[in-house]
Amino acid sequence: MPEPARQGFVDMRRRVEDIRRRFLDRLPDRYYQITTLCRALDSGQGGAEAIDGIAERAHKIAGVADTLGYPELGARSAAADLSLSQMRTARDWENARPAVRALVDEIARTIRQSG
Repeated sequence: MPEPARQGFVDMRRRVEDIRRRFLDRLPDRYYQITTLCRALDSGQGGAEAIDGIAERAHKIAGVADTLGYPELGARSAAADLSLSQMRTARDWENARPAVRALVDEIARTIRQSG
């Protein structure tokens, strides 16, 4: 490979690793935010705002996890996002909870493995 091409590849790889590191650095905060919103929904205190908050975080994780080498996290995030998008009322939380719980568990596993 010619030197300029090789250097471009190395630079791109470095950028992807930086993005991956930032993604992993944000996971503990997202874990905390999602679990806090889940507790609010479980206690009956959370409404549309809590549902939207979990969905937003799940959607963001789903958008990049697979690309960064975390296919299971991407799949769990997409499933949670889909389940939450099908909710019409806070009572539907019972149906969405298993997918969100699986996402939370996968985030925890990813954090443990990356640490």
